[in-house]
Amino acid sequence: MAYGKVTKLDPVAVVKVPNTPKTTNECTDEELINSVISEIEDREKFLSDMEDLGQGSKYNASIIHEICDRIKKLEVFVNKNACSYRQADVQGIASKYRIPLGSPKTLPGSLSII
Repeated sequence: MAYGKVTKLDPVAVVKVPNTPKTTNECTDEELINSVISEIEDREKFLSDMEDLGQGSKYNASIIHEICDRIKKLEVFVNKNACSYRQADVQGIASKYRIPLGSPKTLPGSLSII
């Protein structure tokens, strides 16, 4: 080393880095399903907390919409990937937010045809 400069003739300690495979952030189907279910549960908890604080009417429509959106995505994913063992879980969650179709109700003051 001459005057603080490194030349090709100077011995340099070379540290070899072992070739390690890079880890990918791929999730399994089970992890994705559990993640979406936990998102739904978080939204349910938020909505119940807001109802306890008297702010439920302010957030009810948007949170229910988000939950229904997550349920639809979850149903598509479970059906697409043939995760039949998780369909019961998805149907249980979906049954809370589905309005059963029945006979239409008449409005008060309207004429009903019988």
